[in-house]
Amino acid sequence: MKMQGLKQVALLLGVAALAAGAGIWWARRDGVTPAPAMQAAPGDTNPGRAEKKPLYWYDPMAPEQHFDQPGKSPFMDMQLVPKYADDAEGTAALKVDPAVMQSLGMRLATVTRGTSSS
Repeated sequence: MKMQGLKQVALLLGVAALAAGAGIWWARRDGVTPAPAMQAAPGDTNPGRAEKKPLYWYDPMAPEQHFDQPGKSPFMDMQLVPKYADDAEGTAALKVDPAVMQSLGMRLATVTRGTSSS
């Protein structure tokens, strides 16, 4: 009975290895290879901008405080994040994919100021 169990385990491992190999082949079948990693400055959250000069660095937990050089935040002991001139304002806004909005039944409306009777 022990030999039967070992054969089943060996067969299962063989099938798993074959499936893993087929999955890797399937993922690479179109010949697309990942782009090489870009060099990033220390603390840079966007390595594609290594050649641009930041306006200042800031702590994401205290974004109102600006620093002239990269390093660790004195508030939270975490890496400072560079702020570039071309960064979009309000990037911390919530963004919901339209398909998700559709499936959740979310609706948008214009906010109006008024009084309510209670």
